[in-house]
Amino acid sequence: MSSDGSITRYRWAGWTDDDLADAIDRLNVGSGAEAMTPALDALTTVAKSLYHIDTTLHDQLVEIGVNWQTPQSSELAEQVMGKAQQYADNASQQGMTSAAGVEAQTVAFLAARNAMPDSATLRSTTKPSYLFGMQGKGTYASPSLTEHGETDASQAAARRREAHDRAVDAWTNYNHNSSGNLAAHQPLP
Repeated sequence: MSSDGSITRYRWAGWTDDDLADAIDRLNVGSGAEAMTPALDALTTVAKSLYHIDTTLHDQLVEIGVNWQTPQSSELAEQVMGKAQQYADNASQQGMTSAAGVEAQTVAFLAARNAMPDSATLRSTTKPSYLFGMQGKGTYASPSLTEHGETDASQAAARRREAHDRAVDAWTNYNHNSSGNLAAHQPLP
């Protein structure tokens, strides 16, 4: 992360395979998306409560004879209740916007976690094997070839490169999505 704290400043492409594997392991432990559920529920409850307060206030004023449609009562109600109604309207909308951002962040988290390769693939290394000849002398074995003419080591290296690219893409997408989701957050008035 950069000194300005922006999540979009991460540059995953320069990370080593082991560092990416460690980041993937950290992503897969803990409560993850489940930890966001209480925040989402709380924001949704606040927004719904504020909307309910606003509509209840409106209904109660109508019951005592305040008609929002006449210019005099509308002006009087605006003077008396205008700021409270404006607060409730703004808070309700901002609460719903923040709740939508938390929900989108949960989706982004799950998408990133599901797109990640197995961290063990990034940590795997292939070492040369040694064979002992008939005379008991150690000889370096010629690499075994697959049916496509590749060595086991070259296949392992290709799997690591593919896993590295998948991890970089998944982390980059997660950063991009998270940046948008965090920008949607609006503090309550």
